[in-house]
Amino acid sequence: MCTRHDFFPLFVDTRGKKVLVFGAGKIATRRIGTLLKFKFKVKVIGRTPTEELLDWAKAGLVDFKRREITKRDIDQISEDLFLVVAATSSRELNKAIGISCDRIGVYHSVADSKEECNVFFPAVRTCREVVVGIAGDGSDHNRTRMIADLIGESLENPEKI
Repeated sequence: MCTRHDFFPLFVDTRGKKVLVFGAGKIATRRIGTLLKFKFKVKVIGRTPTEELLDWAKAGLVDFKRREITKRDIDQISEDLFLVVAATSSRELNKAIGISCDRIGVYHSVADSKEECNVFFPAVRTCREVVVGIAGDGSDHNRTRMIADLIGESLENPEKI
């Protein structure tokens, strides 16, 4: 029998679903880039955005609030959110966000703690009508990315399959 895993890959309708991202740095930007491949409504709160995030905000792809994240922001996490991403540079803040999400049952990804997530961010590769999500167990991110890149190359060059 194959190994039984804790997490199940699930493709869901993203149209209009609200996502709140805490953080505006490199890791948050990578997560947001993945979210923007789908039809989520993305709101971001963070104080030091990447240029890419600022470009997305200017283009109207994300609702970006450039400011410190407050306790009130965390306390106002609500059930109408489909997903919350905690990707700040503060371990304490990320943990508090995860706890708040757990309390009300909102899906959440805590970028710096696999154990505090109830959702993992997959490596996503897309090509026209195909979407592929690849997730490892968190022990070897490079291997997961390498496999995702190989699949991405296959999607871009289907004649090689």
